Amino acid sequence: MKIAVIGASGRLGSAVAREALARGHRVTAVSRDAARLDSEYGLADATPAVADVTDPPSIARAVAGHDAVVTAIKGDGEPPRRIIADAARTLLGALTGTGVGRLVFLGGGASITNELKTLFRPSDVCVGPDGAIYVADWFDPGVGGHGTRDDRYTGSIYRIAPKGFRSVVPKLDLTTTEGQIAALKSPAVNVRNSGFTRLKAQGAKAVPAVAALLDDKNPYIAARAVWLLAQTQYPDINVEAYQALLDSFAAELRERLDLTREAKEVLTRINSYLFEELGFSGNEEKITFSLLIKNHSGILFDSTLSPFKIKDIPDSTAKLVFDKNVPNDDGSELAAGFRYDIDGVGNSSYLDTCSAGEMFKAIDFSFK
Repeated sequence: MKIAVIGASGRLGSAVAREALARGHRVTAVSRDAARLDSEYGLADATPAVADVTDPPSIARAVAGHDAVVTAIKGDGEPPRRIIADAARTLLGALTGTGVGRLVFLGGGASITNELKTLFRPSDVCVGPDGAIYVADWFDPGVGGHGTRDDRYTGSIYRIAPKGFRSVVPKLDLTTTEGQIAALKSPAVNVRNSGFTRLKAQGAKAVPAVAALLDDKNPYIAARAVWLLAQTQYPDINVEAYQALLDSFAAELRERLDLTREAKEVLTRINSYLFEELGFSGNEEKITFSLLIKNHSGILFDSTLSPFKIKDIPDSTAKLVFDKNVPNDDGSELAAGFRYDIDGVGNSSYLDTCSAGEMFKAIDFSFK
């Protein structure tokens, strides 16, 4: 392809020209000062051409017969950036009848004028609880980086909605299951999360109401139900939710799993993943703790507590206190800690050291 690059003696234009040459295109480097092209910008393999965007005839001569024109100029004059707007008009007129099929305008580090109507800098977008799309527009001439030039930090919020739209924000009672289900169905992500977290905290109690959403005509709402059910104890629909979870985490789970193994072993690995990575709560699975004290010679004390449910694990403010004296005749350092086993998930352990003769040992451990 034959490409003309206008502004080839600038940093952006020269980079475009070098890249085009590297890809095997024929390049004409257009600049007001052709002498700089070879010496400063390494464009010896390009065909130089002298032209000025404020002079339409010179531009027409320089780009005639090319397949595409790339312009990469910047406006540093007064009024600010006016040169860019003028250049755009000049180029569109000058290219008529030249045979050029494509014009690419590079740049855009700022608005082309300082008129308020051109200062459109979207800084955030979200969907509201009424279903409309809201765009926060910052009145700043910059469009990237942190070079703020609007010292007033002003802007507008635009609402995008069908013609005749009336904004109605539903009133939700998040203390009830019905209100939480309504929140889960909301188009607004923050409202959905409010319903999701409260339904998840209910555990098995919320399953019937959430499972009813599996048949919702809106596939997005049905998908939210599947995702929530996969993080809740649901004895009657285990298979469906696990399958949905496998689909969602397909790539990552399949790296972890050997799906040719027995189903029980595969589900055990999935359960381990859920507990380790997702921090499930409200579960009915039983956990068994074993206390252990040992020195380098062997185990001095080993005792297993009665099993209790995951959901009944004490919170961070609670402490389990055990009073046990153990013989340690050789005076070596002791290790104290515990092991825990979760039905269908696996086991792990945590040990901490304590000095011989130490009468009290506090073990801080965070259990997901």
